Amino acid sequence: MKLPIIILISLLTFQSYAQSSKESTQRNNEYQDSFSRIGKSSKYGFVNNLGDTVIPIGKYKFLNPLDDEGMILATNYKDKQGFIDINENIIIPFNYEDLGVFSHNLTFAEKNGTFGYLNRKGKTIIDFQFSEAKYFYNPGLAIVKKESGWGLIDTLGNFKVDCIYDDIDYSRENQIAIVKKHNKWAFYFSDTETLTDFEFDEIIESSGRIPEKGHYSTIKELYFNRNIALVKKGNQFALIDKNLQQIVKYGTYDIINPMNCYGYSIVIKGNKYGIIDSLGNIKIPIEYDLISTKPARSYGNNFTTFLIKKNGKYQILNNQAELEIKKEFVKVDILSDNYYLAYSNDSIFLIDDDSKIVSNKYTGYYDFDEGFIVRLGNKMGTIDYKGNTILPFIYDSIFHPHLEDFLYAKKDGRFGVIDYDGKVVIPFEYEFITRVWYDDYEEYEDNLIVQKDKKLGTINMKNEINIPLIYDGICSWIEYSPDEHYVKKDNKYGMVKPNGEIMIPCLYDYIHYYNSQTILIERDNKFGVLNRENKEIVPCDYEKLIVDIDYWGFDENHKDKLVLLKDDVWYYLDLNGKLIAKNVAEDEILEKYPNAKKEIKYSLDNQLIMVE
Repeated sequence: MKLPIIILISLLTFQSYAQSSKESTQRNNEYQDSFSRIGKSSKYGFVNNLGDTVIPIGKYKFLNPLDDEGMILATNYKDKQGFIDINENIIIPFNYEDLGVFSHNLTFAEKNGTFGYLNRKGKTIIDFQFSEAKYFYNPGLAIVKKESGWGLIDTLGNFKVDCIYDDIDYSRENQIAIVKKHNKWAFYFSDTETLTDFEFDEIIESSGRIPEKGHYSTIKELYFNRNIALVKKGNQFALIDKNLQQIVKYGTYDIINPMNCYGYSIVIKGNKYGIIDSLGNIKIPIEYDLISTKPARSYGNNFTTFLIKKNGKYQILNNQAELEIKKEFVKVDILSDNYYLAYSNDSIFLIDDDSKIVSNKYTGYYDFDEGFIVRLGNKMGTIDYKGNTILPFIYDSIFHPHLEDFLYAKKDGRFGVIDYDGKVVIPFEYEFITRVWYDDYEEYEDNLIVQKDKKLGTINMKNEINIPLIYDGICSWIEYSPDEHYVKKDNKYGMVKPNGEIMIPCLYDYIHYYNSQTILIERDNKFGVLNRENKEIVPCDYEKLIVDIDYWGFDENHKDKLVLLKDDVWYYLDLNGKLIAKNVAEDEILEKYPNAKKEIKYSLDNQLIMVE
């Protein structure tokens, strides 16, 4: 009679778990479907699914998205963190300098410089005792630090690895940690709670890239890839298994690169490259001048295919290190999103990371967020990552501005702005168009510099004029300069604000903004100083003017000043134009400022966009 009872208990347990899991999923969907975080520049709020404001933007210094229990990590303007719900009820008080998102229903918390762990009700579960603390990862381990060193704890606060080590890192995928002591590394296997001997100079992580639908992929950081780890002793590499047995012995190759997700490693011996599999068998002979999986940018994902070079010719191997495309290329460029641009003597081939030819009928390819800008004859259009046409070939040119989700395009000799689907955002009525960058004027951050009828100004993305199109030159962005624009009109320079308001009228042969109180001006070979309110600080009647400002503040004893020459008399003035010294000896001036008497011809033209 016991068996049916056991079965009944098991069924009830399963039903209870299934119901709990279902309720958790329903809660998650309810929160995510009902509310959305909105905002920009680190200022956020929340709206409901009708678009009504629930939490106003900017009420908190920072808001994290809703988690699956309806909790929001928030930072107030006193730089304290807590958790609230969507109705702004405080769940965990704003008493902490730092909080993490929940993992295993615990969050680390910092209070008065010490870390502990809280549950979702704000109750301390693991006492505040650590100088650093990190998230819990499967199977419920977190890296923590005390003055004595780094260690690992479980969700009950039990030490699995004592806090006595120099460093610890953890692979969530393998559920294996590596531990450092006296410049040697060991493995900690969480399943057996085993810490190996400290014998390795380096344990090299493998970034397994797992391709998914489209051109996206998942990166898995692994110490053991296919149960094989890459380690180093001295200058020698080896591949070992989980019993620490050598699969590829130390010194077999000069270099072994981390294994990819398909189990292949690039190896180098005597300046020649080859490929081995996870068992150490040679897949590609060690006879190539180059084998590479490197992406276009250092922070990108490695290719799963292989670019190989031998005798000056390139080929591309598929992810099984096999030659699928039976072609040789004279040159290969690496594009973003892991595409190759391979040049033969008569064609340019766009090849994806599946070793498939996407296209070879265009004469130019330029990658952007949604695919590629391509050239066909003397016209340009766009294609997606599969080679399908998105924008027709009706444009003279197309350019994708960095970090923006639209395109500049030229059609029938005029520039405009279009979205990725070809919808006209700014009509084709300008002779030139480019982006403006501001640090402080957020309301004008979508401004564009445009030229029309041989004059320059700015517009917004509604094609409304902000700075009138009356200038012969205008700056976009100059390092260490203000957000206001230098402008040129009728061969004279001035400054204008992003809203079009004139800050300094175009009256000067040269102008340079040092700070809000010090704007150097030149007119008719005489120099003076204005402030940003266009108030005269120093009259424009000096033959020489040197602005001596310790811009970075490196010299604590430095006194900022203006050095001026008039009628053969040298002066020191402070930045408010008040006299510090008169009749300064010229020898002193030339000792401090050797170029003080040199004739220098100033011009802003090389820093401005000039009328074309």
